Amino acid sequence: MYGTLRALAAEYPSLASVATLGCAASEAGAGGDASLPILALELRGSSARDYSKPIAELVGAMHGDEQIGAELALDLASKILAAGAGGTILASMDLTVVPVSNPWGYENDSRYNRDTVDLNRNFDWAWTYGDADTCKGSSAMSELESKAIAADAKAKLYDLAITMHSGAFCISLPWDYIATSSTEYDYSDAQYLNLYSPAQALFDEQGAAYASLVGTVQGPGSFSSTQGGDWYIVCGSYADWLYGTLGCPGYTVELAPYYNWDSQPASLGAEVLAAHEKAMLGLLASARLGARGRVTRSLAAVSLALVKAAPSPAGKSVNPPPEPYTACAYSNQDGYYYIPLPEGSWSLTASSGGVESAAAAATVLADGPSAPVGISIGP
Repeated sequence: MYGTLRALAAEYPSLASVATLGCAASEAGAGGDASLPILALELRGSSARDYSKPIAELVGAMHGDEQIGAELALDLASKILAAGAGGTILASMDLTVVPVSNPWGYENDSRYNRDTVDLNRNFDWAWTYGDADTCKGSSAMSELESKAIAADAKAKLYDLAITMHSGAFCISLPWDYIATSSTEYDYSDAQYLNLYSPAQALFDEQGAAYASLVGTVQGPGSFSSTQGGDWYIVCGSYADWLYGTLGCPGYTVELAPYYNWDSQPASLGAEVLAAHEKAMLGLLASARLGARGRVTRSLAAVSLALVKAAPSPAGKSVNPPPEPYTACAYSNQDGYYYIPLPEGSWSLTASSGGVESAAAAATVLADGPSAPVGISIGP
């Protein structure tokens, strides 16, 4: 896997480079094992990062025994690079591909890392709600792998992320830690959407589009789209941490109801991967949907400004615990922001250094990028 990743970067030096995000824990339990690095293939359509374009992430093998995701990630990266800078993806966005995020588990065919922690239960979003028997770790972000993946996401401020798993056949939408149908609170669908996922209508649309492209592939059965918590509750997932902390929608794709191709005919594996690749390209393209623009102060770009979106006009909502989530994102290094939102009218504000902007109106289109909305903070 490492050899294939490095070979792609060598073949397309103007479009790809390899970065080391971190590594697995060492056997001694202190420090990292440099022989098991977490490598990322960073794809871009130009020699340097264009901060005006969105950036997305593909992550595989967070559960090390679910190896199909690593295979698909590398195959998809190869096809995107072959299409060149003018291809559908690299012409409109940058992309980070992390084929194996749990290298020890991948090398040892284990769901867990060396410390018997399930990395997809270790992130700092609703971690305290999780049961100890889920192998969630001694504390949120206790693991080197989780810390490395989170640090990369904070640095790059992804606008969309797809984590690839296997063992089922569906796409799971935010959130994982709370459900529309099985919560202790009695919400109507509208209350849930307004309170906990203002972008849920967009997520539903993208999930349905993905499912329609994968459809019924030979063997596994019907592919479905589901809100994560409606399928089963997961606390401390990477997808929830991304969305709750950074405003980045995290989609979880269960590629197949088995973990690898060992017991499956080669023709089936090729058919399943081809269907997912087509659907994944469409989902990646949705990173351009929603509100977008640039935050400035005295005409200079403002990085790490918190941009929030509220429906316009504001709708009526209730406020039981847990606290409602506000659709938001941080502006990147050059001041640009993307907030995934469904079609409609939205009111945007930005804040930085204790100063908040006046509200700016945004109209989000259903079928393509919306007009950019500039937000000015202070004089």
